[in-house]
Amino acid sequence: MSNIICQTDRLLVRRYTLDDAAGALAIYSDPEVMRWLSTGAAKTIDTVEQMRQAMIDRWLPRYQRSPHFGMFATVLRSTNQIVGSTLLKDLDGSNDIEIGWHFARSAWGHGYATEAARSVMRYGFEQADLKQIVAVVHSTNERSQAVCRRVGLVPAGKRTAYQLELDYFTADRDAWLRTWNEFVTDLISQPAAQPLEWRLGTMGFSYADWVEVFYPKGMKTGEWLTFYSKHFNAVELDTTFYAVPPVERVQRWRDETPDDFRFTVKTPHGITHEQSIDRALPSMREFLDVMRHFADKLSAVLLQFPPSFTSREIVRLRKFLDGLPRDFRYAAEFRHPSWFQTHDTGELLAGHNIAWAACDYASGPHAVVSTTDFLYIRWIGQHQRFNEMDHEQIDVSDRLTWWKDQIAQCSRTVKRVCGFFNNDFAGYAVGTCNRFKQMQGLPVVPVADPRQGELF
Repeated sequence: MSNIICQTDRLLVRRYTLDDAAGALAIYSDPEVMRWLSTGAAKTIDTVEQMRQAMIDRWLPRYQRSPHFGMFATVLRSTNQIVGSTLLKDLDGSNDIEIGWHFARSAWGHGYATEAARSVMRYGFEQADLKQIVAVVHSTNERSQAVCRRVGLVPAGKRTAYQLELDYFTADRDAWLRTWNEFVTDLISQPAAQPLEWRLGTMGFSYADWVEVFYPKGMKTGEWLTFYSKHFNAVELDTTFYAVPPVERVQRWRDETPDDFRFTVKTPHGITHEQSIDRALPSMREFLDVMRHFADKLSAVLLQFPPSFTSREIVRLRKFLDGLPRDFRYAAEFRHPSWFQTHDTGELLAGHNIAWAACDYASGPHAVVSTTDFLYIRWIGQHQRFNEMDHEQIDVSDRLTWWKDQIAQCSRTVKRVCGFFNNDFAGYAVGTCNRFKQMQGLPVVPVADPRQGELF
């Protein structure tokens, strides 16, 4: 059984787990949130242990009784942070099913309650086959009164529930779904969002195995980048990870490519791997001073941290990010699992307008989390998996389809996608990148290699 109930452009609504106790505590420890609960329960929950016990006693058993009903975590997709709860359950022991919402004060005023409630109501009518959904709200809770009206709940007088007299709202299935269809029709008829800017290419371009299958036989290595730039509109430079190139080389790379071509560069390992990150700003500024010579052809700077770099370094990392020059765009890649187990990661990156690099290793992909206006995706695979790197050797079609769906879900919140394929992902980065471009309906410049269209 999937934990996901529904999702919107900004929010994911899912069942709670015990691992969410700390996130939920941020909501239910606030007296200002608790005083508006329709149950009249003004007592806060003050510790993680109390929150876990409440989940064990009340929330989790309800999922077992019926998977459609219960208290659901409402998560901000851009940061993976729990910002509230949306509930669908029986009203004070009656046969009526009520919808409700409890959001952290920091999430008030962003339209999250409306967005989550509308999506959960649709789930209730279409998936749980409910004929009616109701809500009860304190008469002085003007915010929730407004949410009820915005999501199509109609005032129906007063109702006594939870030993209180509350304002009562209802929505009938057929009328609500008609309104929903009109809402969707209006949404579709609005001017279309600007299409995504795609920057797709490979990690590096200097591979001897590509000669005669991508680069023509006899072509000089100094001509490879110009040839490459006729097939792809971006490249991730891996060479900068090992050494800062001379200014003259950066200028030559810039001048050898078309105006519309873009570079991304990996930060040198001497910065990300070999010194305390909070002391690395002087070295980082020296590196960026060289990268400035790409001018407007520099798309992003990748900060790739080693597997030993854990979330315990977040204070040092914050100091480093605070000092970065703001005239560059950045992406950050984390390899230690601790970064994916805390809401602080997404909040930190979003607060600095930095993309959270999404990667696909041999063990599988990490979920895409949008933290700024562009996505940075790296299809990496298993290091030294293939002896030859001149043809695709495994079928990654299912993985690419998964990525296509993930990107589509973020398409309303981002403007640009930077994505780069490694030879280790399927055996031949050129072929896999072109395969993904075809899946996205993007133009592909034909490659002369007679094996190019043949998998395995």
